[in-house]
Amino acid sequence: MTKLNLLKTFISLMALSVLSINCSSNDNTTNDSSSEISLTTTSVTSITSNTAVSGGNIINNKNANITAKGICWSITPNPTINLTSKTTESLNFQSFTSNLLDLNPGTTYYIRAYVTNNSTTIYGNEISFTTEAIVPILTTSITEKITPYTVSSGGNITSDGGNSITQRGVCWDTNPNPTIILSTKTNNGNGTGNFSSNITDLLDNTKYYVRSYATNSKGTGYGNEIVFTTAIDPFSIGTNYQGGKIFYIFKPGDIGYKSGETHGLIVSPNDLNPSPLMSVSEPMLTSNEIGTGNANTIKIVGNAKEANGQGAGLCMYLILNGYDDWYLPSYLEFCMLVQNRKKVGFESKELYWTSSTDGYYPGTATAVSGESTNGYFKLRSEKLNVRAIRSF
Repeated sequence: MTKLNLLKTFISLMALSVLSINCSSNDNTTNDSSSEISLTTTSVTSITSNTAVSGGNIINNKNANITAKGICWSITPNPTINLTSKTTESLNFQSFTSNLLDLNPGTTYYIRAYVTNNSTTIYGNEISFTTEAIVPILTTSITEKITPYTVSSGGNITSDGGNSITQRGVCWDTNPNPTIILSTKTNNGNGTGNFSSNITDLLDNTKYYVRSYATNSKGTGYGNEIVFTTAIDPFSIGTNYQGGKIFYIFKPGDIGYKSGETHGLIVSPNDLNPSPLMSVSEPMLTSNEIGTGNANTIKIVGNAKEANGQGAGLCMYLILNGYDDWYLPSYLEFCMLVQNRKKVGFESKELYWTSSTDGYYPGTATAVSGESTNGYFKLRSEKLNVRAIRSF
């Protein structure tokens, strides 16, 4: 054999040897053992508003080097271990149980069991469930802008409880723990977040309890209770003022009402001497309305004979506590005194003259009992009790 032929033969043998080595290396490659693992996700149990229980069962872990396992969950499908919402369970057993914590109420979640083998993670079947809804969670805003009769409050709804808010507002009372059963509440729309409420028609210098509330299909939740006291109104009913006690504050529509100003009626501290109303018995018509008592008294006295000794005259000429503009109240003015008698200390049950006369019943005028607002036509010559009032 020539040297050339020997060289060719050597090269061919070397090529076959390399090919043989490569084939042997491919046959011995280690298969990824994670492909041999299978697992299932356990049905969800013990569902509450913020917790649930699930787990997993590893069906086959032959030759598997498991490094982590547990449950992962999300509010969107196909959760993975890249999320922080996952558990990590013991590696000792094929089956495991996981407690899912810090869930939101009334929320649908998707969960999967997972197993990690070295750097590869496989997942079990996906299961969805919904946590239980609860009543809304909220806080009551600190009250501010406290006046004698109004205050600003509100609330902040931090959770709708898993169901839409259908009504929200604040409720208040002079007793603790007010609820929406009371008529003293506001309705400030729906939805979560901050809202404000204006509380009106309060009593001055009075302690109140207020709570925010929010309602969903599950029920009504309440915020923390706040206690506040309304400011003192220098013109409140029962206050000592300008010679007597305030017993009525003029309202829109009353004669004497002025927008943006406070005016009303003051009652004298004591009765005057019982006396007839006036000596004139012919027909005379005066008003029943609030704000007309002074004009009525002037008309009566102008038509009387010896007015100073009669009911209307006793009031008109009275000088008391530095004031000389007293008069006999009209029928409705006296009714306001009766309605507020407890606040001003007016406790008499006798009949009192008013300055309201009726032209259809000559010789009569209207009298009112100190304990009711019923009017009685009485002859003007009768001696009845007299109480003077004045306006401010």
